[in-house]
Amino acid sequence: MLKMLCCCGKGIKMSVSFINKVLDNDKTIFYAWFESMHTRIDIALCNRPEDTCKTIIDLIYNELQGIEKTVNRFDPNGELYLLNESASAHPVIVSPELFRIIKDCIDYYDKTSGCFDVTVNSSDSFRDGIKGIVCNDLDNSIFYKNTAIKIDLGGYAKGYALDKCVEILRENGMTDALVNFGNSSVFGLGNHPSGDGWKITLPMADIKQDSFVILHDECLSTSGNEEKKLHIKSPFDGQYIEAFNPVSVVTKDASSGEVFSTALFVSRTTGRKFFINFATIKYQ
Repeated sequence: MLKMLCCCGKGIKMSVSFINKVLDNDKTIFYAWFESMHTRIDIALCNRPEDTCKTIIDLIYNELQGIEKTVNRFDPNGELYLLNESASAHPVIVSPELFRIIKDCIDYYDKTSGCFDVTVNSSDSFRDGIKGIVCNDLDNSIFYKNTAIKIDLGGYAKGYALDKCVEILRENGMTDALVNFGNSSVFGLGNHPSGDGWKITLPMADIKQDSFVILHDECLSTSGNEEKKLHIKSPFDGQYIEAFNPVSVVTKDASSGEVFSTALFVSRTTGRKFFINFATIKYQ
């Protein structure tokens, strides 16, 4: 039977749909789904009491609410929005979480030879804005050297949020679970009750090719444009990339998966190259 659960985060009540199923082998799966960070979130928790699962879902929802408040560049009350508005005038002290996220993104810019760039949506088609970001470790402050620089964490935040969800699962003793962020970022923890790992269909896969992967403590991340909807820009000219073949990677964490799937999509369509460690990343 479909049921509803009310989660409270930041003073907001939100409905979560869920079903608790008992399988033929007497194992259980608690399915829950809800909207957060402009994405449908689907979660499957295995072999735990229903009340425990409800508590875990509430913890995850509250965590996502906080992350969205930090990284949403469109929310006038959000931390990233306020940073983008003021950091070119004077250094802005930010939370340790946002400071760490921005430093990680700068590091990924270097690792991907510029194929991953969170300043791609800067004003006036300003390029290489990431080189104008000054991070002060002494006081967690950020300064932009140019008024056109704007940070957009859309290509990173979903992976970061998914990693936080998995962290909550592990802290609460979950060994077998699945977390799906809009089908483009999926983490399989442990095993499905009926098999080894989690069998996941590749988004937008060509049916003539192998179209699934088995995840075991791994994340599947996919980047690419949908038909008639361009949304990935090239950091090198600021133009939308007119290509539709997606890139999927399997990684041990979701943050790096989001980064490298995006960077590989940009690299493949622009001809830019960077080194990637295939010992830790499976490239589809």
